[in-house]
Amino acid sequence: MVKRVSILSAALLLSCLVMSPQALRADTVTTFQDLTEQLSVSTDLGSRITLSTCTNADEVCTMIFFGPSGASLLSPNDVPTTIYISDANGTTLSEILSVTLGSSFPGGPINQIGLKFQSVTEGFSPVCTPSCQMIENGQVQNALTLHWDNGTNDTINFQSDVEPGGVTPEPASLLLLGSGLVGLVGVARRKLSLT
Repeated sequence: MVKRVSILSAALLLSCLVMSPQALRADTVTTFQDLTEQLSVSTDLGSRITLSTCTNADEVCTMIFFGPSGASLLSPNDVPTTIYISDANGTTLSEILSVTLGSSFPGGPINQIGLKFQSVTEGFSPVCTPSCQMIENGQVQNALTLHWDNGTNDTINFQSDVEPGGVTPEPASLLLLGSGLVGLVGVARRKLSLT
């Protein structure tokens, strides 16, 4: 009987040791959305968030959060500071995601992330130079993934509705335009043949 209890205790202790790193690791997903001119953010970061606001008047969402407890960011130099998102045509800037890295104390490891998702002001549509990294398509897209030294990953996504671009002519309008051009060519040829 004592042997069974010791084996059971050892098995329980071993399962706790094996499972504990998995319990500390909690991958998260944060999604910034710009749908029908409404900005929002959804996340499962929980208590790691220190600030999360969206202002639809300014079309800006801001979030600040800490890395997992005791973890520091792997390869902070590989994290982009700005991600440019273009309209569906891939030519005009539509949204900007800015990333700021920080530390809890001077000289300490990178363990604080600031995110700012901003819609570009209407009427101000700069061309993506040299090019935008992402194109809005209405789907949830991965903007970046932050990797922490404890194995946790924080995925940052965005989703934007497809901004209406230039009006695409319907077939009837194209037919009317084509027949008008053929008519003009016919009139020009007739005038040339009479002279």
